[in-house]
This record gives sequence, structure tokens and C-alpha cells, in this order.
Amino acid sequence: MEQSHVWSRPPLGWICLNVDGTVSPSTGMGSASGLFRDNDGRWLLGFGKLLGVTSPLIAELWAIYVGLKIAWDNGFEYIQIQSDCLEADKLLLDPNRSRSSLSLVRAIDLFRRKCWVTEVIWISRDANKLADSLAKNVNTLHFFVEIS
Repeated sequence: MEQSHVWSRPPLGWICLNVDGTVSPSTGMGSASGLFRDNDGRWLLGFGKLLGVTSPLIAELWAIYVGLKIAWDNGFEYIQIQSDCLEADKLLLDPNRSRSSLSLVRAIDLFRRKCWVTEVIWISRDANKLADSLAKNVNTLHFFVEIS
């Protein structure tokens, strides 16, 4: 797997969804966030969601799920999901994902089966700095709407 330390643009005509989930080591409270960019890297939308006590994997899966819901609601047809969580990516690419023990994996799989094209791409943490920053600052950011 090639490790790039800069954001990679999606193919022409695609929308990039960068996601990240984070959990505070001191409180266990998690948040999920993401941002949508076009092929030129222009910001289209951003979102954040407070999750309560959770794990890093579940926070990442929530970010993907919420991002897909927003993408669907906005009529995006070609979505490249970029995540720095290898474990989440493996779960979503597993041929048995529709029978996963994690309900979020099953829900994401159902969403991805709708009439659109999605792909899941692993990226390095360095290439995902903007989504990471959003996830760590969901409580303090006011330029995007928190999704309930």
C-alpha cells in the first residue's frame, strides 16, 4: 500500500469524502466528522457529530455512515471515501460485510448498495489531517452543522 502524505484527489467527476473518528483518551467521548471536496480540492460540505462514549473504530464507522447519508441526500453519484482507519476499511471491503457482527458495517454496506458508485480508499493519517482536525474540534467549530 502506497503511503502518501498529501491529500489525493478523486477521479474526475467524483466527490471525495474524507472522514475521521476520534475518541478522547481522558473521557472516552467520541466524535465523527468529514468533509466533501471536488476533484480540484474545493470544499463542498463539512459535518460533525458528537457520539458519546465509544471506540475509535465505531467513531470512524459513524463518520463514514453519516458522510454517506449526506452524500446521498445531496445527490452525489460518485463518492470516494478516504479513511485513515485500516480496520474500518478492511471491514467495509470484506466480502462477508453484509453479515458483519457490527450493525454500522451492515448499515454502511446497505447504503453503498444504493444506485450510485462508491469506493473505499485507505489513506495515511498525514493525508487526512483536515478530517482529523475537524473530528477533534467538533465541540468548538461553528462553520458547519452538527448532524444529530
